[in-house]
Amino acid sequence: MVTIIAAVTTLAFIPAVAIGVLGQLIFIKGCAYALVVVSGVHWAMLLGRRPGRDDPSDDDGGDSVEPNPPFDWDSFERDFWDEVRRRQRDRIPA
Repeated sequence: MVTIIAAVTTLAFIPAVAIGVLGQLIFIKGCAYALVVVSGVHWAMLLGRRPGRDDPSDDDGGDSVEPNPPFDWDSFERDFWDEVRRRQRDRIPA
């Protein structure tokens, strides 16, 4: 489905650019821009993931990579506001 959308939007981009440039129609130029964005995003989806240090399929013979634990937002918020209160100082008018 992604390939079909990418191909159709790429093919529709060519006449949209030609009509937009020759006719100086802003609306058609906007449509051409939208088509190139949609086609570019869909072509990028087909590239796939790059192997990297976080990719478990990149087997280098080491131990398996464990996922990170869920982030503790409550602790983060408490620590943040404790730090804000700690750094508070009296405001002196200029």
